[in-house]
Amino acid sequence: MAVADGLVNHALATSSTKTYNRALASYKSFLAKHTTDLTQTYPSPPRAILAFIAHCYINKLAASTTLTYLSAIGYAHKLLNFSDPTQHFLVKKCLLGYNNQCRSPDKRLPITSQLLERLVHSLQFTCNAASHRCLLQAMFLLAFRAFLRVGELIGHGRGPAVVTYSCITFHYTADITSALELHPENYKHSHGKTVKLLIPAKVSPVTTCPVAALWQFCKLRGSNPGPLFTFPDGSQVSRTFFSSNLRASLIFCGCDTTLYKGHSFRIGAATSAAEQGISESQIQEMGRWKSSAFKKYIRIPMLQN
Repeated sequence: MAVADGLVNHALATSSTKTYNRALASYKSFLAKHTTDLTQTYPSPPRAILAFIAHCYINKLAASTTLTYLSAIGYAHKLLNFSDPTQHFLVKKCLLGYNNQCRSPDKRLPITSQLLERLVHSLQFTCNAASHRCLLQAMFLLAFRAFLRVGELIGHGRGPAVVTYSCITFHYTADITSALELHPENYKHSHGKTVKLLIPAKVSPVTTCPVAALWQFCKLRGSNPGPLFTFPDGSQVSRTFFSSNLRASLIFCGCDTTLYKGHSFRIGAATSAAEQGISESQIQEMGRWKSSAFKKYIRIPMLQN
């Protein structure tokens, strides 16, 4: 049983374990401060869960955050062989109401292929170091062409990036770099599945060719293992560096930085693919979407703005 218990304890990813531990600590703190008739955390009656949801709502927590907290509570109950109180009818309806009250439209705009070209052009004016310009050009173009999330390019917090040097392979035709093969692993919803995306080189304009940009960057980077996007000293690129430079480029291009974010590359990739007539099933596969959630990323009417 000790071995089995150990395997169960490793069922969650390290990052998920840390998130669940924080959620459970928050729930226990709530019970200690706000309830007088509950002296134990497990098993929790549905009324305690409802009170905790109300507490989260009053404190203006995002609905997604509260849902994560409840997932942790439910998971802990199941591990202890208790029934899951978060699946109670009233709890589910309370969460639905919470989500409806907190829902706000996603106002992020897509980075189109035209804007992408302008962003790359702006780097010569917004970025002083040539090595940084080469790095950012490769990041901008690959993020767009490969439907990448910022967390996949860079990693979350101090966590590892999904896109590593070992994830890329260059293809050559007559000694000319003709394509890039990208096969990211452990991406969101991957569940151990590996996908391969073949990105052909662009002849014109070459300044927006992700294959050429990445090939130039890799010549500077070298072939050291680890995250693909690193500085000359080998340290991993931070989210702050990427976001601040993207913001500078957007400002240079006259864009509203409240409407364009790092995720706009992924939104733009889906929108551009749909505009080109690529099927929904292909877009879903290219963007590694598990469900039909990809449809909300396709915003062709916005391209007319």
